[in-house]
Amino acid sequence: MEFHIIFALSITIFFEGVIYFFMDKYNFRTFFALFGVNALSNMAMNITLSFLEEKSLYLAILIVWEVLTTTGEALLFFFISKKPLWYSFLAAISANILSLAIGYTLNYFKLFQEKGALIIGSIILFSLSAILLALSFLLSYRHRNDDRKDDSGSY
Repeated sequence: MEFHIIFALSITIFFEGVIYFFMDKYNFRTFFALFGVNALSNMAMNITLSFLEEKSLYLAILIVWEVLTTTGEALLFFFISKKPLWYSFLAAISANILSLAIGYTLNYFKLFQEKGALIIGSIILFSLSAILLALSFLLSYRHRNDDRKDDSGSY
């Protein structure tokens, strides 16, 4: 697999993870499910785009993938988090625009083009994503315990 695809995945996982973390910070299940969906959809999109022979179709295919991914993420967020549908779409649109803008900017300015930079950048972003995932788990656990204390009447 090419390193630029892995780097694109690391950008998506981290920056979309930040958005979803703050949109539903006490729900580890939401964060973990969206982590998985992003991994699958981003890799599929980038593999499709990298094998595209007709470069004039690149933008059209990118838009189709982004719309499908955003819709899928919004619906998943809606069903898992129980947030309103409009809020779920707002979260998904925000997350996808942020990761697309950052990825496009880095690509436009030809940052992280060499293999070593792609590997180091991916490792850093995946490490930050793992920290965010762990923090989501800890906050989810803490929030769940706080709810139990409130239900039992003890403090």
